[in-house]
Amino acid sequence: MINVVIAGVGGQGTVLASKLIAYAAMERGDFVRTAETIGMAQRGGSVLGHVRFLTTSELGQGKELLSPLVPKAQADLLIGFEPGEAVRALDFLRPGGVVVVATGAVAPVTATLAKKSYDGQAELAYLQSQATSKRIGELVMVDGQNICETCGSPRVLNVALLGAAASSGALGFSADQFDKAIEAQIKERFIALNKQALRLGAAAFTLKI
Repeated sequence: MINVVIAGVGGQGTVLASKLIAYAAMERGDFVRTAETIGMAQRGGSVLGHVRFLTTSELGQGKELLSPLVPKAQADLLIGFEPGEAVRALDFLRPGGVVVVATGAVAPVTATLAKKSYDGQAELAYLQSQATSKRIGELVMVDGQNICETCGSPRVLNVALLGAAASSGALGFSADQFDKAIEAQIKERFIALNKQALRLGAAAFTLKI
């Protein structure tokens, strides 16, 4: 069984990312369950996506997947669309699991209202310390802003992070296996753009910690 948690804020495309992972897994013949927990998402609130899947071999062994929610300390992969949200969701990660995180910070509403600065650097440093101590098995830090600028769109961060996640090996399939999911779930005029972001994200795995 592979457990994935996606952490971000409303408007970053976390729900679509969950759908793309689920579609790619089902194309391979896996049994998939997904769920989202959303708090004021349209106002920039936290969003958690849960994706769990059993491989065909596990299904043949009679294993079952009843709940769509990943239990604490059991996620094989945590995808953080933003440093603070990645740290907030870290309790879901199993010891030695993989973290893929975008380095760009999105200031929470509370910080904005309190006129406090937030750049995500302390949170990234904390994730690095957890990787050094081996609490995190692999940490992949993705310059999502650079990828979005290269692609010419701010809306491809989610797919770029999926590319990095696939290259980490934590999903059990390659970035190329997302192509069909992108073609099925994304409007035709945006397919080439998202495939470009996918490959750029996959290349970001070379920057793993």
